Amino acid sequence: MRAIVVFGATLTSDGGASAAIARRVRYAWQSAQVWPEAPILCSGASRYGLPSEAAVMARLLIAGGIPKSLLSLDESSRDTLQTAVVAAKFLRQEQRTKLVVCTEAYHMPRARMLLHRLGAATESGCQAGRPADAPMAYWLRMQLREALALPYDLAVVSWRLRQLRALALA
Repeated sequence: MRAIVVFGATLTSDGGASAAIARRVRYAWQSAQVWPEAPILCSGASRYGLPSEAAVMARLLIAGGIPKSLLSLDESSRDTLQTAVVAAKFLRQEQRTKLVVCTEAYHMPRARMLLHRLGAATESGCQAGRPADAPMAYWLRMQLREALALPYDLAVVSWRLRQLRALALA
């Protein structure tokens, strides 16, 4: 039994869905077609007085026909590690066995590594590689960011593993 988690991404300057948010929501929508009973966690805080990333995602999913009753919003997570902790907790609370991770392919290894370290079984909710609507320069910049962020987050989660697992189990 699966649950779906949609990792946040930056909104547009007017509070709308960026291309990254739209792709992640599309992956979640596609996953929901495969597992229609799966609860969906939309994650991402509000910044700069804009709506939360989670709220924007939820609106898009509802507009796409996903029942509001399946949606949960994490409007406090501001980064990948915080989302992973909340998602691991969500998995347990929903009494599900696996998380379908909906994020960009470049972000997937780090998101899944963190979830794995927190004891959550995962699978990818997106296809590998660069989507056609993601500009190459953006994609390369994000891959570089992830190459730096993955070892950093691995060190942080390893250092704080007991504390983070306790939060995920709370």
